[in-house]
Amino acid sequence: MGIKILQVNLQHSKAASAVLCRRFFAEEFHVALTRELWICMGKTAGLSIAVVNISYVNNARSCIVARINEHSIPVLEFCSRDLSTVRLTGAGAERTFFITLSYLPYDDVDSTPSREITLVDHVRRSGLELVIGPDANLHKEAWGNTNTSSRSKSILEYIISRNLVIVNVGNVPKSGMRTRKEVIDVTMMTGGMVDRIHG
Repeated sequence: MGIKILQVNLQHSKAASAVLCRRFFAEEFHVALTRELWICMGKTAGLSIAVVNISYVNNARSCIVARINEHSIPVLEFCSRDLSTVRLTGAGAERTFFITLSYLPYDDVDSTPSREITLVDHVRRSGLELVIGPDANLHKEAWGNTNTSSRSKSILEYIISRNLVIVNVGNVPKSGMRTRKEVIDVTMMTGGMVDRIHG
């Protein structure tokens, strides 16, 4: 048995939030990694589902939705406006692991994500496993982009140095405009999670 994960950018849309809620249950996902939430009157809206836990901080650009029986516990040390992290210990998980969603702003392509680096090192020291679903805006020709940013180079070097596994399949563009399509989000995990996650 594995964990079924959905990763989606809601683009602040009420309709997209409704589709997420329907799809989450119809397709029996355990966890949804969501970004750019629908905000109504200054509060996150559209994800008020009675049988899930929703982990986020105020003014967050990312949040993690997990079924109640997955026993998700926010890891507050690694939660901020642009980073959501939970410790999952539920039925589908089989054993405890961390799952995180990070948002790396598009207009800050040259910075190295220090919070994520600290998290990976923390998980490695704890002996647990980790899944990272970043909204990373990583431009790298190696996975189908038209250019390579300096941040992408430094993150790829870090991924290799920590033996993380990139689990994207193929190079189908996930983002773009009419004139240009890019593969900018790379999902990665520690080796022990590779056969336990699907989505």
